[in-house]
Amino acid sequence: MEKFETFSTTADVGVKIQGKGFAGLFISAVKGLNLLLFGDNTGSPANTGPAAYLFEYRGDSAENVLVNLLSEILFLLQNRDKITTGLEIKKIEENYLKAELLLIDSNLLPEMEIKSVTYHNLHIRDNKGVKYAEIVFDI
Repeated sequence: MEKFETFSTTADVGVKIQGKGFAGLFISAVKGLNLLLFGDNTGSPANTGPAAYLFEYRGDSAENVLVNLLSEILFLLQNRDKITTGLEIKKIEENYLKAELLLIDSNLLPEMEIKSVTYHNLHIRDNKGVKYAEIVFDI
């Protein structure tokens, strides 16, 4: 049920995401970020398959956890040439996430340079268990 859609703002770009619960929302966020960065192409995976990278964060809100997750994914791409191809959630609460990021090596250049994840108008909404948010990225 995960779903995402891009939208543009002045000097920024955003993604509208939705998913069942926080897990579905965070998975949609990773897919939406990859869509912005690589379109439909995430590069060639390494021969050994994806490597697992543990991400654990406790914040003061779900929005804070989401921003830190996406910021970590950008860091891994920009500083270690790793593309996050998936997210395996181990434990999730409103303000806590423990997950494995599935990473592949890639020399693929992003289609767009994203500098950072912002909190601009970020608010996670709920409608009968389906979570919705709009994330704005500084480009």
